[in-house]
Amino acid sequence: MKKYFSYFYVRMISILIILWTGAELIAWYFDGPQPYSALFYDDEALGFTTPRATDVVFNVYEDMYRVSFNGDGSSDYLYETAPDVLVLGDGLIAGLELSKSQRLAVKLSRARKKGVLNLAVTGYGSCQQYLQIDRYLRSHTPPESLVLVINLPSDLIDSGRNLSEKMKKPVFVRENDQWMLVTPKSPSLLYKLLAKIWKSSRLISGIAFISERGNIKTSDYEEPIIDSQMIESTKFCLGKISELANIYRINLVSVIWSERNSVHLDGLAKNVVNKMSNRKLIHVTTSNLCKDSECYVRNTKHFNQQSINSLVNLIKETI
Repeated sequence: MKKYFSYFYVRMISILIILWTGAELIAWYFDGPQPYSALFYDDEALGFTTPRATDVVFNVYEDMYRVSFNGDGSSDYLYETAPDVLVLGDGLIAGLELSKSQRLAVKLSRARKKGVLNLAVTGYGSCQQYLQIDRYLRSHTPPESLVLVINLPSDLIDSGRNLSEKMKKPVFVRENDQWMLVTPKSPSLLYKLLAKIWKSSRLISGIAFISERGNIKTSDYEEPIIDSQMIESTKFCLGKISELANIYRINLVSVIWSERNSVHLDGLAKNVVNKMSNRKLIHVTTSNLCKDSECYVRNTKHFNQQSINSLVNLIKETI
């Protein structure tokens, strides 16, 4: 009897594996979406980074997108040998939902006739951006200019210690008047294996995509609670980026974006950049960039083509 049940279970598992594999192949054939997490890969120093030398098909609710990453993990660039301009930021300007010709680096490169590389990564805050540009400058030719897009209040929240631990982000914290880098714990081999399988799957995401068709995300803006630790960490990391710009003699352009006109956010903007030297500062809000309802790609908080065009016009004379 035991032998019979063992044979039965093995057979059932084999059938399920065959059916799952067949369904995955069908999803791949019809170019079904991958999980959104396929846009990120683990990185010991940065917490996570972009994938290398691959295409990722993903969806945001009912909208489908495809983005191609080169061997360096970049998706937005236009230069011959080395970029003259680097851009740092988060998903606001990464341009993953835009075609390559509509993205910031390509637009800025054509406007100024210079090579531009956009290093923006969705989810990055100021501390990750500091570690990212420090790594880049150690192994690449320094650019003429560095454009830093500071997304308030998102950058401040990303510097929060509690959130950084939850989201696997490195963050700098001050303890006993000393700044310490707190890095996320490295995932186990089993977690990495399961994550790789999950990110490669198109079946589950395809089912979710079908179920979400017609559903439009709506949300009300709520100004987040910002604490002193977030502000101090952000100021420290922005100061370190400024130091790198001075060391490598890079023209630093800081673009501060806040979603709403707010005295509170304006005050925070002035507070977080007071340690940055050798800079050109542009403060941008919905009032001088776009109409609030027309700033973003649908269902996201990422700039659309209209906003990117407006941003290029603001930046191009500073580099």
